[in-house]
Amino acid sequence: MDDRRSGMTLVEIAVVMVIMGLLVGTGILMGRAMIEGARAKDTMAMASDLVVAFRGFKEKYHYLPGDLPNARAKISTDVPVECDYTRDDDANTPMVVGNGVIDAVVVGVDKLSETSCVSEHLSHAGMIKGGAEAMRSRFGVVRVLSRAAFELETGAPDLPDTWRNVIVFEQLPLDVAQEMDRQMDEGGFNSGQHRYVAQDPVPLYVLPL
Repeated sequence: MDDRRSGMTLVEIAVVMVIMGLLVGTGILMGRAMIEGARAKDTMAMASDLVVAFRGFKEKYHYLPGDLPNARAKISTDVPVECDYTRDDDANTPMVVGNGVIDAVVVGVDKLSETSCVSEHLSHAGMIKGGAEAMRSRFGVVRVLSRAAFELETGAPDLPDTWRNVIVFEQLPLDVAQEMDRQMDEGGFNSGQHRYVAQDPVPLYVLPL
């Protein structure tokens, strides 16, 4: 008569626990990778959509958004007066309206900088949805400004002299920035068409307009 009891030994239980731990760990890693991939995908889509919106605006109005003279007459009277420049607005300021450069200086007491008016021009022209809030990723502000103005910012990566205006994503997680660079450029943080400083979070992630 066999008196051995059926059941699992301590060794068998330990093996099962190890296997379960590995499965749970793998599932967590896969879930994290899927979430990170989705976050990067959303940000990449926003970058691509902005480039398309700028090109569409330039084709329709022959100026870049934010740099368009007489926007209320050309786009809509709903454009705020602070974003409705005339050629006279730049008489005593460093800003030059309609020169193809999106200036980041404030124009007098009753005007906003061209950078601040990019979203207003784009949204009222129907190129983006959501007004000023459209110029935000899930991580932070998205800006468009001239390369020269951008290079004055603390911690900005070096940019090629041929770049005239840039799109800047602020406060991206490093893994999102790296995935964007791999998918949309050549994967080097300080080379190619996407530039950033490799720290977490990335304060400024920039690509040419």
